[in-house]
Amino acid sequence: MAINILDRKKVKCPECGVMIDSLLCRSRQYTISDANLDRNGNLDWDPRDDVQESDYEEYECPECGEVLFTNGLDAERFLRGENASTD
Repeated sequence: MAINILDRKKVKCPECGVMIDSLLCRSRQYTISDANLDRNGNLDWDPRDDVQESDYEEYECPECGEVLFTNGLDAERFLRGENASTD
């Protein structure tokens, strides 16, 4: 279900109490590179096309920076105002 950005409701951060309508998501991606020496003898990386995702995700309050969730499903539920378990 698409939500109009203007219709987003605010929810209360359980840590700082500020009303927010978004979370800051931190995640990691890994690139695979071939590491070789260049003509000057310095390490040079030649990235391959594929990027690998990791299981690392953190969703934090944009106001206080506290990590509230470590998975997208709970973050979605929280932003919708549904019950979501904080980690």
